[in-house]
Amino acid sequence: MGKWPVIRQVSLLGVLISLVIMVGLILLFRWIHPEGYLFDALLVYWGLHLIVRSGFAYHHRRGIRFYRKGDFENAISCFERSYCYFTRYRFLDRFRYLFLLSLSAMSYREMALLNWAFCLAQVGEREKAIEKYKDCLREYPHNRVARASLTMMGVTPEEDVREGTAHA
Repeated sequence: MGKWPVIRQVSLLGVLISLVIMVGLILLFRWIHPEGYLFDALLVYWGLHLIVRSGFAYHHRRGIRFYRKGDFENAISCFERSYCYFTRYRFLDRFRYLFLLSLSAMSYREMALLNWAFCLAQVGEREKAIEKYKDCLREYPHNRVARASLTMMGVTPEEDVREGTAHA
């Protein structure tokens, strides 16, 4: 089994918000507990990070685990669930830097569509994969990964892709 590609795009805003939260925790713990405050603050930040990502982004994280194992069938259903979850709770995705302590430049919905499409292509569902990449471009017209993926599949990205007409 080979290594599967993982694309990470870090947001400067996400990094800044995380730093502000971390500094706030450091100051709080320094005030509450002057000895060992740095370790305590970092431990709390790390704990919060694990709890919110494991809870709110459960399906996304699970899909990534399946993806890395090459179990694309199970990954597909996880990414579909992640997309539906973050469609239902768009505010979590929109404010992911604050609520999920995420550093990602891409929203979870955007990542779900890309991962979903990639996994579909890996199991031979070419037409469904193309449609998911097009859905991604409808919602996120500047997504270079979806555009490049369609081009590599021999599809002109502009075909049938109109902003705001995605279907879930």
